[in-house]
Amino acid sequence: MSRTPLGRPKADETKVFTAIRLDADLLEAFKATGPCFRRERERLSRQVVVAWLRFRRFCSIGPLALVQDD
Repeated sequence: MSRTPLGRPKADETKVFTAIRLDADLLEAFKATGPCFRRERERLSRQVVVAWLRFRRFCSIGPLALVQDD
């Protein structure tokens, strides 16, 4: 007879453990957003990374490449 594993099932997409060091005032600002401050921190981190990647793509094209001569 096989045993059913305890705990919740493994998610399809798991997260990776990492540790970051934040300034105390920044952490307090996140905690002030409410009990789900970790979710808020992750949401904002995603926005920053997406914006940073778009900026890098824009810089690799070069702002002058977007200007067309008439």
